Amino acid sequence: MQIENVIYGDVLMIINFSMDFLSLYLTGRILSLKGKTYRLSLSALLGAGYSLGALFLPSGVTGAVIAFSFALLMCLVAFGKGNVIRPALVFSAVNFLIGGGITAISSLFGLWRNSKRVSIGGKAGVVYGELPLGALVVGAAVCAVAAFLTGRAYKKRVSRAEGRIKIVVCGREKTLRGLVDTGCSLSDPLSGRGVVVFTYPSLRGVLPTECLRLFDKSGAIPSFTDGKACIPLKLRLVPYESLGKRALLPAFLPDSLEIDGKLTDMLAAVDASASDFNGYDALIPFENL
Repeated sequence: MQIENVIYGDVLMIINFSMDFLSLYLTGRILSLKGKTYRLSLSALLGAGYSLGALFLPSGVTGAVIAFSFALLMCLVAFGKGNVIRPALVFSAVNFLIGGGITAISSLFGLWRNSKRVSIGGKAGVVYGELPLGALVVGAAVCAVAAFLTGRAYKKRVSRAEGRIKIVVCGREKTLRGLVDTGCSLSDPLSGRGVVVFTYPSLRGVLPTECLRLFDKSGAIPSFTDGKACIPLKLRLVPYESLGKRALLPAFLPDSLEIDGKLTDMLAAVDASASDFNGYDALIPFENL
């Protein structure tokens, strides 16, 4: 029995654009990533184009590698520079949950139209037909809520995790305790690197004396011309927003920064107004782990 499948490209792209936009939005909410609507739309448009091109791509391992590479590109477009591996993983998982959930719900409640049982190569199978628009919308909404709650539950579970930080500055080493903060998404706007926020007291003994005064509690923007010893730190200002308050945090590139024994390329910023973070010396951005 020969089965001919007719695929309407415009319908396929519209459906995938909607699902990808929803999945990207949920990914941003789960990981506390800021993505503007036009960036999410552009990324979803890329995903819609890929859904059409995927019909002509190989399956198996090669297809999976291509699909995940496209997920990385979509997250880069949606959320900008930074670590896009974790967002891509979450995006793929959300996409899988929504797509698989819609199929499961539709099959469970018999919502498919014109589905047929056929025998292919001696094996029985089902060829799915059309899915009513109302069923698609309701199914997507239910699965989206389920995916969001699952992601938030996982995020809450790790929100109190801690990490052991070893920072080296100008040859001086210090080991500190950091709190993994799921709400901390601070990054350097120039390089896209994540930023670990340290308290002012925690860096005493590791920063040169000439540089420590740049991070005093005066709250003033530091003058980077104070002391030639600070030049190797490659100082910069990183904008941050907390509780409606906007400010600039002085940050620098340490010689090395390890979290639980893993070397990272993150910057170190100093919050001069904080003496501790609930008993911890630093805040570690969850999305950069």
